[in-house]
Amino acid sequence: MAAEPLASPATGTRRPPARRLVEHALSLIGRQQHGTPDQAAAARDELARWRLADPAHAAAVETARHYWQATEASALRGDVAPEVFVDVLAKGGGGGVALERLRPYIIEQD
Repeated sequence: MAAEPLASPATGTRRPPARRLVEHALSLIGRQQHGTPDQAAAARDELARWRLADPAHAAAVETARHYWQATEASALRGDVAPEVFVDVLAKGGGGGVALERLRPYIIEQD
């Protein structure tokens, strides 16, 4: 079940999850996908606990999964050079801690 975006108490409108939360979720997803079996299992368990701890975390996980799937399914498997892909992400507002953690895996296509 996809988490609903958070609603602003003042306006009732939906807003995206905080960037730092999405970056944390991306970091865990990256470890889950590209870590050793032990690291992947630990990341999966941590992500599940973290997601349940707060509705904002659940929304961040859904956003992070969307970003992860979009990049894994298209640019990383297409004709875009990994270095170019990382550069575009960084300059297009996707830069941050999570991108820097994932940069070596993206460039090495690991």
